[in-house]
Amino acid sequence: MERYIKHNKDDYKTRYNYAVMLEKNGQKEKAISNYQIILNKEPNNWRALSNLYLIFFDQQRFSDSLKLANKLLKSFPNHQPTLRDKAHIQFYLNNLTEAKSNVELSIKLNQKDYIALNVLGMILDKMGMFVEAKNIYLKAIDVNKKYYPTYSNLGKTFLELMNPEAAIKVLKEGIRINPKFENSYNNLGNAYNKIGNYEEA
Repeated sequence: MERYIKHNKDDYKTRYNYAVMLEKNGQKEKAISNYQIILNKEPNNWRALSNLYLIFFDQQRFSDSLKLANKLLKSFPNHQPTLRDKAHIQFYLNNLTEAKSNVELSIKLNQKDYIALNVLGMILDKMGMFVEAKNIYLKAIDVNKKYYPTYSNLGKTFLELMNPEAAIKVLKEGIRINPKFENSYNNLGNAYNKIGNYEEA
């Protein structure tokens, strides 16, 4: 495919497929370069925009990620996954009011989006609205009982609500689902510390 593109530089459909392959193969910088070539020619290519803003998000280049998400939303104002992702980006940029507004709009468009519910819980948590965050996390788990990040976040919120026993229970459930998720262990250690079980912590 790489040899083909060298001789067919204007075949942007093939270049997009090549960029996706690079991304899945862990060659993120080469993928970024190819997505940018596509967007220089086709600025509103929504697939390239979406894939590139997600790469930037993973690289914690949140301002760059937000610019591309905004560009996509200009063409598709009610694109539900992008509204959710924009809220997640804004969460990390500490723009909590707008983040909350965007994720709530996203949830109106798809009430079963457990990832959006999880993001809303994170926003409420950061705003100090712990009871509200807890209820949203429980709703997210009700939608998808296997999405382990929600268990970790709920455990952290239970700690904020001074309920370490509930935190330990929910964090252990999250670890059972995914024993390799580091955040759950960190939060579980904090929970054990709260009840004075320092050896387990």
